[in-house]
Amino acid sequence: NLEKRYQNETLMMERIAAGDTSGALKALSRITRIGMDVRSSDSISSQHYYLAVMNTLCRKAAEKGGVHPYYLDEISREMSVKILKTYNMETLGRMPAEILAGYCRCVAELNVSGYSHTVSRALNYINANLDSQKLSLAAVADELNVSRSYLSARFKEELHQTLTDYTAKRRIENAQELLRDTSLPVQDIASL
Repeated sequence: NLEKRYQNETLMMERIAAGDTSGALKALSRITRIGMDVRSSDSISSQHYYLAVMNTLCRKAAEKGGVHPYYLDEISREMSVKILKTYNMETLGRMPAEILAGYCRCVAELNVSGYSHTVSRALNYINANLDSQKLSLAAVADELNVSRSYLSARFKEELHQTLTDYTAKRRIENAQELLRDTSLPVQDIASL
């Protein structure tokens, strides 16, 4: 069983690195059927331990999937806080799938592997500064210390869209997430 669990953990991490939520959930299901070692006589503490390990495995897998540490640290911190604040076993039982799906979504949306160094840096800068009013081709080019025309051409060649279109799309996706996952008023989300 131990060997099977490790094999399925490896498969789960490979699927997360590929951004494949469905494949990762299948591997997680097999891990769950095999079962985990009990680390504490307190079931809540044992589940907290398991979820902390799960969070770390998923974070490392997403890193392998090409996600910048900036985003990984953010999602890892959010998950850790949520885990430690939860004491309901039913809620804790749903968290492995939630953690896994969050990291898969992160890989699918923020994976910069396969792009040139310049475009990868531009993508990371844009995604980290979506709330900036001054986010433009000129601002990103200045930040990366490259010419506007060079950045524009590389971005268009590699992403098949302009930097401005990509930025607008990411802002809309960010707003959709806030609408779905928070109770912020629409006008606050619009200004963000």
